[in-house]
Amino acid sequence: MAITKLIKCTIKPDRKEQFYRGQLAWSELDSCDGFEGQLGGWTNDEEAVVLGGWKSDEDVVRFMDTIHDSIFEKSKQSDTLSHCQIQYFENVLNIPSLSNNDAPIEGCILRLAQCEEVQDVDRFMLDQTRVWNPEMQKAEGMLGGFVARSLTHSNHFLVITRWASILHHKNYRENIFPSLSRQIAPETYINKLSGYVVHEIDSWKVAPNKCINGTFTRGAFFQRNTVI
Repeated sequence: MAITKLIKCTIKPDRKEQFYRGQLAWSELDSCDGFEGQLGGWTNDEEAVVLGGWKSDEDVVRFMDTIHDSIFEKSKQSDTLSHCQIQYFENVLNIPSLSNNDAPIEGCILRLAQCEEVQDVDRFMLDQTRVWNPEMQKAEGMLGGFVARSLTHSNHFLVITRWASILHHKNYRENIFPSLSRQIAPETYINKLSGYVVHEIDSWKVAPNKCINGTFTRGAFFQRNTVI
């Protein structure tokens, strides 16, 4: 059961640079058993988002029980936070890119869509499989992604996609998304829909020591400068 850890941090005023530097300490994750990779960045001047990938829940527990606290202490990030929310999700569906997109060295963005209180889970999965995912897969600049399900709320889903630039995502949002949304009408069976863009910080990326190359894997989504 592949796990995604979503961390949303609200940063205290004038502590953004300290948090930024502290995030570099998490490079030690690269040697952890079961670690698949980490990406992160800013949604705005006060909020940072970090995504971590793990092969299993057992790997997450082992990490939390061993070196997590020592890394967190080294990072000195506790003094920078006014709020921190952590959620865990299980990967349920991959969204590989079907276009020839090269992952740039920097400038990538993550788009996260939170779908909470989904009233019809079967319909949600069918819409993702038949409509949303095929169109996103073909979109220029879409580097890959996946759909994940909350471990604590079975009707809460997270759709994560990675884009080569904010302009590529803007093109999808303005020229492709509207017609799909009208066709599916997700608001009729999803009570809470929200989303945000994360501007990636390249120095926050952490790849596992043993990277996977070749065909699409969930781990490849997190690996540094990997084309999916």
